[in-house]
Amino acid sequence: MSSDEIKDILDRINNEPPEYFVRDCKYTIEITPVPECNGGGFASRLPYFGEAIIGFGFTEAEAIENMRQVQLEVFTEMLKGGGMILSEYP
Repeated sequence: MSSDEIKDILDRINNEPPEYFVRDCKYTIEITPVPECNGGGFASRLPYFGEAIIGFGFTEAEAIENMRQVQLEVFTEMLKGGGMILSEYP
């Protein structure tokens, strides 16, 4: 996967949040290879949230897309519970 493809995915995650979410909230995304002995592929996460938001996939793009789904689920639950979502970068 090219760096341009990864940048496009990261831009989509940061610029297409759900309608109830603040558009200018941005987060660092960490992508790491998963060792072959653990199934291979890639893991992606938002380090700002510890291990709460993580995704896995055979490709970097798949890992990011899966992480994005987890991000939406976690943010939805936080908002339903009356919580606030803070941006990593004010």
